[in-house]
Amino acid sequence: MLMDLTTVPFSCRGSWMAISMLPAGWNGLQNCLGLYLRTIHSSARTPLVARLIPEIGGITASFSAELQDAALSLKCGGEALDICFDDPDTMVFRASAGLTLTVVFLCENGPYDYIYSFSRGDPGFPHG
Repeated sequence: MLMDLTTVPFSCRGSWMAISMLPAGWNGLQNCLGLYLRTIHSSARTPLVARLIPEIGGITASFSAELQDAALSLKCGGEALDICFDDPDTMVFRASAGLTLTVVFLCENGPYDYIYSFSRGDPGFPHG
């Protein structure tokens, strides 16, 4: 099912995290048009946690968003970035071989800035 991330954020029940496609200057902030990981917690200093930039060959890739079961899949030509919630506090990102995800953090020392890198076959690699 196609999903419009400009009107419906991707999140899960119990989570303070959401992924949204936001316009430039969203809510009076200094952000540019793009895909963002944000918090919906009202006590956060800024709702923008990180800008997510899918790239193919070092060039920002355009994408369509599809919801498949409980996962979001960003289709970029023949490549894909799959995103799901492992639990309300943990998101899992998996990119196909030709796609790179650049994560630009917009907050410092917050509860959302932990990244663990896994490769298929590593102990603890989530979701096969």
